[in-house]
Amino acid sequence: MKTLFVLPSYNESENIVKLIKKIIINSEENHIVVVDDNSPDNTSKLVLDFINKNNYHNKVHIISRKNKSGRGSAVLEGFKWG
Repeated sequence: MKTLFVLPSYNESENIVKLIKKIIINSEENHIVVVDDNSPDNTSKLVLDFINKNNYHNKVHIISRKNKSGRGSAVLEGFKWG
């Protein structure tokens, strides 16, 4: 069974790649969508670099939002994407 992890993010550059690695390593069936609210610390860029470097285009996805809209709406957007 596939599992989708929705990760809302804002200024998570220190944690996001570590978290993604732990989720991916635990199961081949795990998939991730990061919903980033235009983090000024380049969280989105780090996720994109990780996806491209590791060829995880089919397992890790990112939604980059233009404004900080809150965790709740980020989770809902991730669920809608899923």
